[in-house]
Amino acid sequence: MPVVNYDLLCAISKLGPGDKYELHTATPTTPSVVIHVCDDERGDSSAPDDSDQDDKPRPLRPKIIQTRRPDFTPGVEQ
Repeated sequence: MPVVNYDLLCAISKLGPGDKYELHTATPTTPSVVIHVCDDERGDSSAPDDSDQDDKPRPLRPKIIQTRRPDFTPGVEQ
């Protein structure tokens, strides 16, 4: 059964473009997890809906090239 973290949803809903929210602080053995909110390319911060139809087409998104996973060396702690 999925779990909904309402504290996380509330924190994300309050963020604006350029803001960030730290989900998990770093420890000596783990990195921190931070959410960064991106700016909208069209200049507005609202999500597009059916009533928001422009005559101009949206620009194509660049293709994301997947990088190769680093080689695994057994016995080496990172």
